[in-house]
Amino acid sequence: MALPTIPEISFKFVGKPDNLNSVLDPDEIKAALDAGPEEVRQAAIALTNALSSITDSSSGADNIGATAISTSPATVQGILEWLKAQIDTIVAGGVADGSVTDAKLSGTVGQIKERVATHVALSSSETVKAHVELATAAETTTGTDATRAVHPAGLKVELDKKIPSTQKGVANGVATLDASVKIPLAQLGNALKAISGSYSGDGVAKTISVPFTPGFVSIISSESPSALLTVHGNKAQSHIGTNIGLTDNVSIVTGGFNIGTTASMANATGVTYYWTALP
Repeated sequence: MALPTIPEISFKFVGKPDNLNSVLDPDEIKAALDAGPEEVRQAAIALTNALSSITDSSSGADNIGATAISTSPATVQGILEWLKAQIDTIVAGGVADGSVTDAKLSGTVGQIKERVATHVALSSSETVKAHVELATAAETTTGTDATRAVHPAGLKVELDKKIPSTQKGVANGVATLDASVKIPLAQLGNALKAISGSYSGDGVAKTISVPFTPGFVSIISSESPSALLTVHGNKAQSHIGTNIGLTDNVSIVTGGFNIGTTASMANATGVTYYWTALP
């Protein structure tokens, strides 16, 4: 229903003579003067009632025109209902596919799509933040791939293969290797220990050091490999069984054994001597 309009005043003074008494009696003049304002008052009341109406389809907002927004109706009520429908659609998660364009999300058309495509194409590295692929068990074991990431499960497999440092060189653990790639004698425990070496004879008294106090030492020379000298207990004995006192030339001391100056007893100048020591 359209809003009511103010009707034309029923009595107009235009065209009437200046002396109304000549055409109207006093009561008619009064009625004419009262009629105009009353007609305006009644029209204003009708318009106010129409504007304040909330009857569906004929409310005041239904009858007030407004410039349409996009595809909305051209009344205040129509625009309000159209806006509500747009909001309900967004709140309900029903944004139509393709309705939000890239230009609405970034300053440059196509910028977001380009950035996503560029990011997807990138591979992560030590200096680039991008997608990263997880390494397989085989790749983790090989350990040469610099672009894939190791996950906890793969790392644990490799760590389980390692011997903890707390178990090296200790009781109930495993032995280590020294600089000569040998097990240190101190870690052999009660196992048979043997150490060997050589020295050059020069007639000068010397001490041959070993990592323990020997209980037995054997010495042979490069010139007479069959000539064996052994030191055991408190005696040094030649290969032919002759007993020689330890104080004569060869003696066992703490941490090794001494060689005296006697040339015939394992210290001839220019001769190489090979020895073996046992605990």
